[in-house]
Amino acid sequence: MAIAKNGVLLSQPAFLYSMQDINPVDCFLRTLTLLSQDWEMRIPIESLMKYFAKMPELFQLHSFRVALYMMQMAEATAAAPADLCFLAGFCHDLGKSEIDNRVLNKPSALSPDEWAQISQHPRLGGQILSKLLPISDVISCAKYHHEKMDGTGYPYRLKDPEIPLMVRICSIADAFDAMTAARPYGCPKTKLEAISELKKGSGTQFDPELVDVFSELIA
Repeated sequence: MAIAKNGVLLSQPAFLYSMQDINPVDCFLRTLTLLSQDWEMRIPIESLMKYFAKMPELFQLHSFRVALYMMQMAEATAAAPADLCFLAGFCHDLGKSEIDNRVLNKPSALSPDEWAQISQHPRLGGQILSKLLPISDVISCAKYHHEKMDGTGYPYRLKDPEIPLMVRICSIADAFDAMTAARPYGCPKTKLEAISELKKGSGTQFDPELVDVFSELIA
């Protein structure tokens, strides 16, 4: 599946894209439309778009970049279908559409109550997608992308053998973009700093083999 802007294939590394380069809402719409045709299945495009459009633009763009990273990882490893990875990346944070935007955009530390809200977005995303887009890999990425290999993640505390392959890809893409992109809180890390952090978490938070693949892909 080719994702294009004005007919031009998006082939640059995902971290080069900014809000000026692409409209993530439009890209999500085009992606859903293309996949509904390619897969010959009925995708509830309007319903999914309503959830996606509720998120702040910052998080829409984050989902777009995660989708690109996942697609590139899939193409590099042949571990999963690239188009499915792209869709899963776009949908991984859909649960944040149900979180108060004031909490999502807060520039300072979260209160315990606010953190409790944020930490529910994987559950919420899983619930939304289970009703609208019953594709197990897509649902799993929404539900489990904050799980860790050593079982200390949230909200389900899954361990290594319980975490699906596509979720492992999503977790790395999500963490890398969270570290390198502008956020309401903190300063973004450089690409090299973020890769170093991924390697520190290799084996405990992230799949070691996939960290190596991603590091080479981004270099």
